[in-house]
Amino acid sequence: MYRKPKPGEKAAAAQTRMKARRGSIAVKEEMEREEEAHFIFARYDRDRSGFIEEDELATCFSELAVRVNGRAKNKGEAEIREWVAREFRRADANQDGKLSFDEFVTYYNRFVGANRRQFADRYEMGRELGRGAFGYVRAAKDVDTGEQVAVKQVKKKSAQMMRLIRNEITIWEALDHPHLVKLLDVYESGGGDDGDGDDDVGDLLLVTQLMRGGDLFERLAAREGAFTEAEAIELARQILDGVAYLHDQGTAHCDLKPSNILVRDPPGEGGASEEGMLVRIADFGLSQTLAAADGYERKLTDVCGTPEYFAPELVRLAQGDAGEYGAPVDCWAVGCIVYELLCGAPPFQAKDEAVLYYKILENSPDFPKQSFERLAHGQANDAVELIRALTASDAAARLTAADALEHEWFNQLHERSSKTELCVDMSRWRSRVDVVMATNRAASALSEKSETAAADEAAAAGGDGEGEASTAP
Repeated sequence: MYRKPKPGEKAAAAQTRMKARRGSIAVKEEMEREEEAHFIFARYDRDRSGFIEEDELATCFSELAVRVNGRAKNKGEAEIREWVAREFRRADANQDGKLSFDEFVTYYNRFVGANRRQFADRYEMGRELGRGAFGYVRAAKDVDTGEQVAVKQVKKKSAQMMRLIRNEITIWEALDHPHLVKLLDVYESGGGDDGDGDDDVGDLLLVTQLMRGGDLFERLAAREGAFTEAEAIELARQILDGVAYLHDQGTAHCDLKPSNILVRDPPGEGGASEEGMLVRIADFGLSQTLAAADGYERKLTDVCGTPEYFAPELVRLAQGDAGEYGAPVDCWAVGCIVYELLCGAPPFQAKDEAVLYYKILENSPDFPKQSFERLAHGQANDAVELIRALTASDAAARLTAADALEHEWFNQLHERSSKTELCVDMSRWRSRVDVVMATNRAASALSEKSETAAADEAAAAGGDGEGEASTAP
């Protein structure tokens, strides 16, 4: 039965509801910056000890331009050090003189994330560069330095997707090499109730180096004129240099292919000539670490990558056989890319996946005379030997990236190879670009459809869509 509320009861009830709402929003905001906090911890754990020391926290505050009470900390050095020490003690929950990962992430979510310099204050967004299943990429400018960067904006949709992105960020953050696209910063935009009845979960913003020359497919397909052996050698050397570094850091890329190799500058810029173009390996979404927490080598068993560049051990896993793989899958893929640079198409192709897998396991690629006899060293040349060594069927016998850089094909580069025009039919490259772009569009549409269907199914079941992560192609 209805009872008229007493004076003050309505106000008290409204206040209770407001407190509850503020509490839920605070918890949500803490969770919203989880990926950003992971990235920042890895960046400032400079000695890779697994802890943040006081000096590292001071560097973090300085470089992120952390503000106190909404204002920059414009104090003298002694006062700043005192402030950092006080904040360090507040974050150090167990008072052991160092911040563990959990301590830092908790502190970051509650204080640093909201008080650091925000994305909109640091970057000016520009034109859209591309769009995929989970978001889009735009050009941007650092307003302090004028540096041009790329920003990948991803909508935080499902727990599965966020686990994959967290894995990518964790691996990518630690990489720093001239032939790998560098991850410069990570931001998370706030979500909240936007009034439409659904919570806006916010976006993840990955700031990376800007690669303005397109991917290797597009660059080679668009070029006019001859493509020389010297150019192929230089491109292969840069790719292998990046892969050798990756493996030395204990990481396997797991999806090497020409469309994941980006060119820094458009034609006529940067290197002045095509021979001088600089390339970097991109897309670490499927990358995996090779060492487990106990120091032993991990056994990789998830099938991932692009079938045309699958090594035999990946094919067998895809067919349901028992097995494992490691860094040699990247070396196989590089062997396929070198072959493709020299004759315009990958060594293993088929419209039917079963036929493609048969060809890879058989491992008897054709080396067309019209392509390989033109090389500086003749038909029985160093390039063929290098490709065969990188694509040995036995992973244990496969040439490593570091050893490949010492191969004669790179060491005996001479004047003739710089003038040797390769017999690459550019129309084959162009048709390859068309196929890859169509495949990417189809995969993007399928991924978006699957994501929507999964969310609808989870909502109908009353769940959150969380499940086991899969890296299958």
